[in-house]
Amino acid sequence: MSAFRDADGTEWKLPDFTFGLFLKIKRESGGRFNLLDPAGPFAGDDKLPLLHAIQYDPVAFWELLCYLLASEMERRGVAPEAFADLILAECFTAAQDCFLADWLDFFQKLRQPALTTLLEKAETFRTKAIAMYREKANDPAIDAEVERAMAEELSRSFGSAVASLGSTPGRSPPANSS
Repeated sequence: MSAFRDADGTEWKLPDFTFGLFLKIKRESGGRFNLLDPAGPFAGDDKLPLLHAIQYDPVAFWELLCYLLASEMERRGVAPEAFADLILAECFTAAQDCFLADWLDFFQKLRQPALTTLLEKAETFRTKAIAMYREKANDPAIDAEVERAMAEELSRSFGSAVASLGSTPGRSPPANSS
């Protein structure tokens, strides 16, 4: 059972991961979150595995986090909207990291090497993807290409604006006031 802190410094503990909890979340979510099948479809979409949605879709993970903490939020008298106001980006990613670690731990204890390997590899790939993205985003060649495209667009837009000035009618002479 992992814990993270919200913006006020309040600790939130994820519940123990049990079959009962996973089945309850699956039922309450209308099947959107079948935590016993990380490679299975998310929300009935055969093309999007649940694991991918949880790792890369902040809205999907937020929804799951609310299911996970529903009892605790109710006990504390905290509505989901109020809870959302307490979750800064770093709190969100801490909660996500806690969830993924606990999910991995659940399958390790269940002696499910295929699911354990899947979760371990997914985390490794996510870390690599972030590093590769940062490397690519900081590539001077990419910066130069973006600046070139921006300059071309600015020249095109400015040229169009200048050209349209020639077709703008001049001022009309004042009306005769006699």
